[in-house]
Amino acid sequence: MSETIYSQFRKAQVEIKNPKKDSRNPFLDKPYESLLSVLEAVIEPLNKNGLSFSQSIEGGEIITTIYNESGEKIVSKRPFIIPNVIKEVGKGNFILTPETDPQVIGKVETYSRRYGLKLALGLTAEDDDANGVSRPQQTATKPTATATKPAPAPAAAAKPATTAAKPATAPAPATSGKTLDDIKNVEGVVVTETEDGITVSGKTYSLSNDLKALGFIWVGTEKSWRKKVEKAA
Repeated sequence: MSETIYSQFRKAQVEIKNPKKDSRNPFLDKPYESLLSVLEAVIEPLNKNGLSFSQSIEGGEIITTIYNESGEKIVSKRPFIIPNVIKEVGKGNFILTPETDPQVIGKVETYSRRYGLKLALGLTAEDDDANGVSRPQQTATKPTATATKPAPAPAAAAKPATTAAKPATAPAPATSGKTLDDIKNVEGVVVTETEDGITVSGKTYSLSNDLKALGFIWVGTEKSWRKKVEKAA
């Protein structure tokens, strides 16, 4: 009796090691694994155990299929989202339309293939960018000046107090300290990274303070948070 794909897959997983972080995001100044690094880490263990894989984009999803010579398959799906851009269609008139720049779409596809393959094989994304964004934000720890200002000296004894001291202003709302990696793992939230910036969309209402602390700006017309990448000269 031939070996099942699940037995082959289990053996391959034991041999697969996490890919090397061979690239660096210049905007966040943090290392990450390129698609090439992921492929180098997984192809040999898969082939050694009689497995191959393919990836395709269908219906807004990137589909990773692992299969063996008997025709058995393991299928994993991940959303494939093309970012939207704002375009002027007349003086003072703007529309929201999907990005058409081939370079941008190519970057999104590469990113999606990398994470789609890691998802299918159960590889982790540890410290992908946590080191670059985990520093405490001032808005979370620094009280406002009015909150720490000493109370004014009491009025002279001969003069009855006529006004009460103004209550101190409450400190600025604190963030929950979430990093970009934490936000990626929040259900209903989609994070898209390209060389030009990062877009966070979906159920982000409860993450507003964290995203602001991380430098994101709300784009109401797109219903998403954006953080631009400053390209090196």
